[in-house]
Amino acid sequence: MNINRNFAVENTKQQVNTVVKNKKKKATALLRAKAKKQGGSERLTYDKLLKLFEQTDKKFQETREQMKDTDKKIKELAGLFTTQWGKLVEALLGKGCLSLFIQRGIKVTQTSANAISKRDGKIMEIDVLLVNGTEAVVIEVKTT
Repeated sequence: MNINRNFAVENTKQQVNTVVKNKKKKATALLRAKAKKQGGSERLTYDKLLKLFEQTDKKFQETREQMKDTDKKIKELAGLFTTQWGKLVEALLGKGCLSLFIQRGIKVTQTSANAISKRDGKIMEIDVLLVNGTEAVVIEVKTT
């Protein structure tokens, strides 16, 4: 039983070594052919090939990091655009609503943008608030 096991282990080791050697030979042959095609005369070894793969991997990692940074910057800019766009629309709408109500004969005595109300522990945010002493109009602005 032990002899068969040892034979199997040795046989497996030989198979693995053969596969590794074959892969090295194939990779080296491919790179030599490529170098020959490009007019290169330098002999390409497995170690040189391994070094080239490591350099390529390093470049991929650098590119991945640059892409992460770019994604982060794009998200920041998108957030800035959305926030600023909302503020602009609220400001324009507030002034436009004031004019609209006055044109219709409704006296508005006070306007407020971004009003906050807190009652019973609950907070309410109001984008535009128009008041005339007896009545109030609350406007919620949506930009999406």
